[in-house]
Amino acid sequence: MKEAPDQRLVLDWIIDAFSKLSPKWHFVGGFHAEDITRQYPELSYSLNKDWRSTNSAESLFFAPLSSQAPLFVSYTDVVYSSDVVRKLEQADGDVVLAVDTTWQNRYQGRTQADMVIAEKLTLSGDDVSALGPAVAVDDASAEYAGLAKLTPKAVDALIALRKKSRDDFHTANVLELFDALKHKGLVLRAVDVRGEWAELNAPQDLARYVLGTKSETLERLRPLVGKSVIGEQVSFQVRGWGAERDAIIATIQGRFRDKLLAVRSSSLHEDSWTTANAGKFLSLINIQATDARALAGAIDQVIGSYNGGTGDNQVTDDLALYERLQAEGNLDRFCRL
Repeated sequence: MKEAPDQRLVLDWIIDAFSKLSPKWHFVGGFHAEDITRQYPELSYSLNKDWRSTNSAESLFFAPLSSQAPLFVSYTDVVYSSDVVRKLEQADGDVVLAVDTTWQNRYQGRTQADMVIAEKLTLSGDDVSALGPAVAVDDASAEYAGLAKLTPKAVDALIALRKKSRDDFHTANVLELFDALKHKGLVLRAVDVRGEWAELNAPQDLARYVLGTKSETLERLRPLVGKSVIGEQVSFQVRGWGAERDAIIATIQGRFRDKLLAVRSSSLHEDSWTTANAGKFLSLINIQATDARALAGAIDQVIGSYNGGTGDNQVTDDLALYERLQAEGNLDRFCRL
């Protein structure tokens, strides 16, 4: 069990995400399992003594499977929101997998070998066509986010598989187990949870999950600050700018009318738990909202400062408060964030 940067165990985050369902918990442990049993005495447990030589499928087979109710299966090195749990609960399909279609963005700065061994899927709409590390990187539509829901029908099929073919899955991961259920005729569906989960192996993902992008963080803080001012903003992704320039400009002008704006970066690469890139990307101030050409040019310049990057990066247009606060004599309330 890993510890998150806020010193809570990941299991705390997972339990919080399921709090509205009040589930019965069962933890299958191996490495340092005694630490978990000591810290969470209210849970029930199974021990996979062969954790060194087996994989996640074998650990799942150690759980006391019952088809009396839907079964949620989660890794314990990932965190996700309660919205992710809700989406899986409401989704149709015998096996429903949480997936991330923006998965390759998470691997920037990591090796090609990491992508090759990632638990990947190919999708046809919401249907899962193929799954597992054997899926080629170029063919993959998404990455498995470490959480799945199985209906009672799927749990029954899993119990039968454990009884007849357990030895075949001794070193398999759960995706290979789900693939076996697919070949038995069960329907596998995917729910895209991009941005609503993080893996502890990638600290930058956790920072993004907790804090969001810069614009998302500022929006979350707006109702909370009392001695500073966070300006109103319009945010959008780089991938949408090329196709929706006119609509985005119209939205900005409709929101801010004749105000002066600051056009700022909100890149996925600006902050993490261990690094900060404040000032790395361009910000432009005093852009007149009524001047569509100047506004579009400023947005193009900010995007250009990303040097390519991902289409999920954001650009934010903030209301320039400085002049108004200066006129009001309230500069002590102005906070440059």
